[in-house]
Amino acid sequence: GFDIMPASLRLTDAMRTLTRPTDLYWISEALQEIRGYDIIMLDTAAAITPISLNAIIASTALLIPVTPEYLPVTGAEQTYHTLQTLKKRIGVNLNHVYFLLTNVWQQRGTHRRFVQYLRQKYFHKVLQTFIRTDTALTMTRADGTNIYDHQPESRGATDYNHAANELSNLLGITRQREPIAQQPKLDAGTNETDTQAQAFLDRLGSA
Repeated sequence: GFDIMPASLRLTDAMRTLTRPTDLYWISEALQEIRGYDIIMLDTAAAITPISLNAIIASTALLIPVTPEYLPVTGAEQTYHTLQTLKKRIGVNLNHVYFLLTNVWQQRGTHRRFVQYLRQKYFHKVLQTFIRTDTALTMTRADGTNIYDHQPESRGATDYNHAANELSNLLGITRQREPIAQQPKLDAGTNETDTQAQAFLDRLGSA
């Protein structure tokens, strides 16, 4: 089984009080008192804040979700470079950092090109599994249930199952390695032109 501890709006007020260097370690210190769990997952906002820095410092692995579009890819790369800086300056113990491609529209040339860019630049740090677009994932349940309660066989649920299996294999937290699901290949394509995506990729290539 598992336990869930939801966040609170009071975290916004608490974040304003985290001003000292030692305040970056309060999650690490709190986790040292917790027993009986094989793995603890912390879900944070994408922005680098005192709370997300606390989570990063307390973690040994990090998963960066990224939609293959201009702004999300730029933000994901900034997060990755921030992590590298933290590892050098304060010795963050992040042994595993991975990207998870989400909301991927396979027919969109822009998405295929950004997927190709990330895979070529970060290689094995990009999970083989990607999460395809699925309307079932966008439906918010007021009763607190989720996609596995209502549409467990949907494309989105299936993709997240496969991503969880792949990540478990990479982190060595499964007793038996699960095979990675085969998904359609995302080739860059040549029949569609997207000037924003191409300009971004050209700029990165010349940097």
